[in-house]
Amino acid sequence: MIDAAIIGAGEAGVAAAQRLQARGVRRILLLERRGAVALPRPLPGVELRLGHEVRALDPNGGLEIAAPDGPTRLRARRVLLAMGARQEPPWPGR
Repeated sequence: MIDAAIIGAGEAGVAAAQRLQARGVRRILLLERRGAVALPRPLPGVELRLGHEVRALDPNGGLEIAAPDGPTRLRARRVLLAMGARQEPPWPGR
């Protein structure tokens, strides 16, 4: 089990990782479905996984992830959504 999973590795996700580290959280996973990230340099204790799209969350911290090497599941003590904002939702029937 990881301490924190952050979905989105843009500016908000990286800032959240830094704040969690400052509060003593050790094992942090940054998940990004695209290649654009705001991580200027590696952060100790933060693992970045590109091409990973979270497909489902459960109330107990379980994540179902579509990864380049196939689907996977993991558990996190904390899950933070830092996916950014959109002008229009990405689904039909707004």
